[in-house]
Amino acid sequence: MAFIPHSYDGGYKPSIVKLPASAITPKIGMGLAFTSGKLAASAKPEYICAEERSAAVAAGTLIQVIRVNPAIIFESEVDAATEFVPGTKADVTSDGLTVDGDGTTNKNFFIEEIDGTAAGSKVRGRFV
Repeated sequence: MAFIPHSYDGGYKPSIVKLPASAITPKIGMGLAFTSGKLAASAKPEYICAEERSAAVAAGTLIQVIRVNPAIIFESEVDAATEFVPGTKADVTSDGLTVDGDGTTNKNFFIEEIDGTAAGSKVRGRFV
C-alpha cells in the first residue's frame, strides 16, 4: 500500500507542489524526505508522493508531492504482525510505503485507528 490521504481537519486541503527527486521510482503515497537536495524514500517523511512512474526518474526530475501536515489523516497498512493499538506512535518503513509493525524508534506516525494485528492490516493516523 502507501500513505493515502483519508481525511483533513477543518477543511484543510494540501497543495501539490513539484520538487526535485533523486533517482527513484516514484509511487503514489510514498513517504519522501530531502537527501542532498533531492527527495528520496524515507522512514521520516516530510512529503508524500502524488504521482506514479513505471521506471526510475533521473536525479533532479521534478515530481508532484504534498507536504506532510498533522491536519491530514493518512491510511496505510502495517508491514508485519503487530500489537499496536490506537494511541501508539509507530515508525514508517525505510521504503516510505507502510507502517513498520514492530518499529518504535522514530515514533513519527501516530495511530488513530487500526483494523487488526496481522500483516496488511489497515491503519489510519497522522505524522507527528
